[in-house]
Amino acid sequence: MPELVRRRNHDSQQECWHVYYRDIHVGTITAQTELPTALDRWSWSCGFYPLTHRGLKITGTSVNLFQAWAAFEDAWEEYQPLCSESVLTEHRRKRVWTAWKQRMWNAGCRMPTQNEDGRSHCFCGVEIDIFDLERHVHAAHGATMKYVSEGIQADPVGRQAGSRRPFGKAKAFPE
Repeated sequence: MPELVRRRNHDSQQECWHVYYRDIHVGTITAQTELPTALDRWSWSCGFYPLTHRGLKITGTSVNLFQAWAAFEDAWEEYQPLCSESVLTEHRRKRVWTAWKQRMWNAGCRMPTQNEDGRSHCFCGVEIDIFDLERHVHAAHGATMKYVSEGIQADPVGRQAGSRRPFGKAKAFPE
């Protein structure tokens, strides 16, 4: 049974936690440091952006971090039934595609659609064309680029050393 996992975002100026379900970033819990201490200082957001959800998310605020985690878990129980395996797979494919495009642009490579003959070279050196582009991206780069867009580049399974902390009780995933 997959469980929610939280990872501290050390790049944020304020305390911020990213929440993952399997390998997908499904939410964020953040300290709102600009608010007075008497108010709810923690905000949370549960949801991600597959095309089928069109930006559907559940948000809220809490007095402290522990209440925010509990509220997030309750929101996830409500949100998770919307996350079928096909929705998660499509989200992963889009994430791989986007990371590959960004890497192509960073390497200065042209896309096949930018050339008159519909051909180009991938940053890995393979010649690609419009017709086999998607197959090449997912076959050759799917496993290695899976986590680039999430900012996790440590290892192929997407975990940084010491970063896996259970978020609470494990929840069943609807098949």
